[in-house]
Formats: sequence, C-alpha cells, structure tokens
Amino acid sequence: MKIKEGYMLKALAGENVVINVGPDSADFSKMIRLNGTAAFMWRQLEVGKTPEETARAVAQEYGIAPEKAEADVKKFAAELLEKGLAE
Repeated sequence: MKIKEGYMLKALAGENVVINVGPDSADFSKMIRLNGTAAFMWRQLEVGKTPEETARAVAQEYGIAPEKAEADVKKFAAELLEKGLAE
C-alpha cells in the first residue's frame, strides 16, 4: 500500500490536513483532517513503509500494544483506500 501521488500532508492553522496538489486540486472532497496519530501513520506510509512496519513504529512511538497498533493502522489504511488516497 502506498499514498497516491498528488496528495500531501500539510500543517494548516495548527491542523494536519491532507490536500490534493495534483491535477484535481480544485476537488476538495478528498481533503481530510488528521489527528496526530493519523498524521504519524501517514508520514510512515508516505515514505514507503509497509502497514506492518507502520504498526511497529506506532506501537513504539505511542507505547501501545502491537495488536492495538496493527488494528489502528489497518483501520486507517482501509479509510485511505476507501477515500481514494492510497493504492
């Protein structure tokens, strides 16, 4: 799984926001706001980490059980795929 080209995480007015910077940048329907944990996961996936590697990084960063981190990453990845932000 990887983040689709044309989408970028930006900090705007103290919020983490994913924006479309590609040819469809006028389409704001895929603009989403991310909390800190989701932004951390986005950054991991953005640099090519696998969901498994991302889950390990989340568990380590936030001091949570690996199983919880894995479930959170799977849910986040499913949402990205559903919204067309990842492939």
